[in-house]
Amino acid sequence: MRPKQLIFIILFFFLCSEVIALDGLEIMKRAYYAYRNRMEGKTEIEKIKVELIDISRGARRHRIIVRKIFYKEIGKDRALFITLAPEALKGTTLLVFRAGFQKGFQKLDQMWLWLPEWKKYFQLALQEKTYFVGLPLSYPDLSQLMGEDWWNYKYKVLDENEKYWILKVLPKRGTLTDYNFRLIHIRKDNLFPEKYEYYKKNGGKKELVCKEINRYFQVWRADRIEVREFSEGEPSSFIGKFEIMERAVSYTHLTLPTN
Repeated sequence: MRPKQLIFIILFFFLCSEVIALDGLEIMKRAYYAYRNRMEGKTEIEKIKVELIDISRGARRHRIIVRKIFYKEIGKDRALFITLAPEALKGTTLLVFRAGFQKGFQKLDQMWLWLPEWKKYFQLALQEKTYFVGLPLSYPDLSQLMGEDWWNYKYKVLDENEKYWILKVLPKRGTLTDYNFRLIHIRKDNLFPEKYEYYKKNGGKKELVCKEINRYFQVWRADRIEVREFSEGEPSSFIGKFEIMERAVSYTHLTLPTN
């Protein structure tokens, strides 16, 4: 056997063993850094059309929301969720400060709700289970989707196939959450989390599925997202559909509103 062939074989098995050895936490970190490193110091802006459908009543409601995330540093991002429509909710804003990591105890994200009729911010509890302007995502859900705070969770590879890793996410002791566990389906080709399954402590379940995934600003993003609740294994009549209308990236810091 020629030396070059031998080197190639050794390198091939080394790379294979590295992939096989990946644990759940390492996969989650790679998925996070795949986009996070490219967005450092930038503000990402999305204008989102939301359709809230109640199949049983034949009712449809709509929201238009602007989401701005300033990627300050790992685990310490800032975000604004600003409601543009309908008129009755216009100006209602959620402000999120990610807490980051501090060894030894859990630091809590900080969230405030701006109500224009009061012209005042109200601080929210992290475990607040109500929903921002009727969206099918709670306040903690919106904060969590800005990026995994892996120092508060344990990640295990539950299953995998040619296309996905499926991670089971369990809260560490003392972590405040409404869920017993979550499942995250991460694509192997681009490290994008395509599907989230939330298993609630009360026995219910919620699914968030990303669709029409494309590349923008050197990172992968979903153009459509669908959220649905389940009860006793059966889907509920309520569906939340999110469609990205516009995208932009700014190199200026996020300007936060004040009272």
